[in-house]
Amino acid sequence: MAGGTVLGLVLPGLLGPTLDLREFTDGPAAPAPHTDVLLTAALGVGLGVLVAVAAGVETLIGRRRGLGAVLRVGRGDD
Repeated sequence: MAGGTVLGLVLPGLLGPTLDLREFTDGPAAPAPHTDVLLTAALGVGLGVLVAVAAGVETLIGRRRGLGAVLRVGRGDD
């Protein structure tokens, strides 16, 4: 996850000179691409919270199941 975030933050700076955005902005000059670090951090924190909540819900559901249903232990005659 961290590698993808770092790559996403670095790519606009690396690809900036090759991106020609005038076609999309109808302006005489291409706008400078920039990275919104605060938004990226907020999305990362939100993703972390979602993962923690999903793990908690799965733990609660797993506690209610019987051990045989969770482990699916076979008799060996398969």
